[in-house]
Amino acid sequence: MATPPARVLVTRHAPEAEETASRLRDLGFAPVISPVRRLIPLNPPPVTGVFDGLIVTSRNALHAGVRLPEQLLARPVFCVGDRTADEARNAGFRNIVVGDGDAPALVDAIAARMPAGARLLYLAGEPRREAIEADLAHLGYRLETCLTYRMARADGLTGDAIDALRSGTLAAILHFSAESARDCLDLAASTGLAAEIARVWHFCLSLRVAEAVRMREIAPARIRIAESPDQASLLALLRTHLTT
Repeated sequence: MATPPARVLVTRHAPEAEETASRLRDLGFAPVISPVRRLIPLNPPPVTGVFDGLIVTSRNALHAGVRLPEQLLARPVFCVGDRTADEARNAGFRNIVVGDGDAPALVDAIAARMPAGARLLYLAGEPRREAIEADLAHLGYRLETCLTYRMARADGLTGDAIDALRSGTLAAILHFSAESARDCLDLAASTGLAAEIARVWHFCLSLRVAEAVRMREIAPARIRIAESPDQASLLALLRTHLTT
């Protein structure tokens, strides 16, 4: 009798959750989708003034409610990764610079292409780390932040996720951010599943994400960290660990 595919919990918000689930199926895993955060689009006031470039660290920042002046679409837009860059193209941007997947790399890309003193518009959400704002201010850039969305904790885990944890059939969880990792573990604890979730493998996108998992009393021996902060590296780690 064939061994059933390992079940892996995906806690990302749609459409990222579906994309990750599709990749997991391609690799022979059985995804269990349970978004732990929900998107609340905001309707920011119209953008005014002159900017030398824009910054986007999540494609959620470019939802349909965001309206930008035509002249801004010709300015350089610095995107944290390929998915965000795709959304920027869909929004009409024509001069796109893609970072290497995290905030420090994005700051480096901006510093390599924009002179100090440049005025930049940051399309952002909350909650968020303010490392980009602080780093760019330190380098002499003038930054204006425009909040376009907010992420809130989901009301609970899905029934499929709860059943997988209770039955002991969940092999692993993918953690893509510190915030969603905390939400996932807190939601499990509030459902009485803290012990069950502590027994599965926790695959983390970065050291910062892993630290958030450790803070929820997950043993370091159950935590693995991707070599680089991108989905391909995280899935490669999962595949190596669970299939060898």
